[in-house]
Amino acid sequence: MLFAKVVTVIIAGVLTVLTARRVMNELNAAKVRAKPREPNTVTKLRQDPATGIYYPVE
Repeated sequence: MLFAKVVTVIIAGVLTVLTARRVMNELNAAKVRAKPREPNTVTKLRQDPATGIYYPVE
């Protein structure tokens, strides 16, 4: 009986580690990377007259 419990705990531990690795790899792959831009450029903004919210002008 003890042997079955030990084997069950070991199998559960291995599956937990494999699942955690897979989740971490998926999270790293899903990260959005920002485009680098030149540090000296200034983003021009325009205000929406209806809402008052500023948005970048390209």
